[in-house]
Amino acid sequence: MKKNITVLFLLLLSVCGATVISSCASAPNAAATVAAPEGDFEVTTADGQVTITKYKGNAAAVGIPATIGGMPVTSIGKEAFFKYTGLKSVSIPASVTSIGEMAFLLCSSLSSVNIPVGVTIIGTGAFGGCTGLTTVNIPAGVTSIGEGAFVQCTGLKSVSIPASVTSIEKDTFHGCIGLASVNIPVGVSSIGETAFQGCTSIESISIPAGVTSIGEGAFMQCTSLKSVSIPTSVTSMGKAAFAWTGLTSVSIPASVTRIENVTFSGCTDLKSIIIPASVTSMGMGAFGSCSGLTSVTIGANVSLSDEMSFNYGFDDAYNTNGKKMGVYTLRNKAWSYAVQ
Repeated sequence: MKKNITVLFLLLLSVCGATVISSCASAPNAAATVAAPEGDFEVTTADGQVTITKYKGNAAAVGIPATIGGMPVTSIGKEAFFKYTGLKSVSIPASVTSIGEMAFLLCSSLSSVNIPVGVTIIGTGAFGGCTGLTTVNIPAGVTSIGEGAFVQCTGLKSVSIPASVTSIEKDTFHGCIGLASVNIPVGVSSIGETAFQGCTSIESISIPAGVTSIGEGAFMQCTSLKSVSIPTSVTSMGKAAFAWTGLTSVSIPASVTRIENVTFSGCTDLKSIIIPASVTSMGMGAFGSCSGLTSVTIGANVSLSDEMSFNYGFDDAYNTNGKKMGVYTLRNKAWSYAVQ
């Protein structure tokens, strides 16, 4: 898996490619696409089912047949349409239940694809680098969306994730700079590393109750992100989870006991934070370079990093004041303390 992810990113870095992905129910033109000749596909068969391993044709609009050799097509295999830049639309039959790793990777001209309601798996890097995609409607029934499934889909503006999905994997939407709207369903329990890194158009995000972990760099460099709701179910936030975002305020839930290195580093618009008494330690630069910070509400006896958790003198003010619980306010370049 790690090798596949490495290959995926190397490929994406070598490419400097507005489009819609929808479910069958919302793709009125899908039925009009004529199935491509069976000879246009390389396939494998097992247990009376067909997996497409390669498309050999040159059509701009491809209709994948429901059967090949009298057997149902149930899977689009690894790299089946890899880097086929002439592909503009594809119709996937209802018989398909899985879309494999990098199946449509770097199909930069792709403008329309229906994801049938029977699909349960969208593989690693399946639509990575499809730079024109604007909307994704992932049908109910999908339980697994692989790492980097939509990585670097720079034209993607909105995505609907069904309640059947329980985790958002590493790099799923990494680098989707046009993504402005995303719903995270209540069934999700974890948000993976760099899942939304560099999604510079997202302005707000609501993390549902039930999420327990937010991975390293999950929302890093989401520079337009102004507000985030972190539920009390969250117990861990990885390093740089919200670093270099546009957050103006943040409230850490009482379920969190440690704030990791550079978790909120570089949030220059951050003006106030509330750190609950449950937090007992902070990593280096947890709130480093938060140059707009003027109000810190913090519990007692929090162990700050020896290499500074904050900048602009807060660490010294807190430690000098006996690590007392209360509200610390910055005025005239000096921190004052008041009992909470």
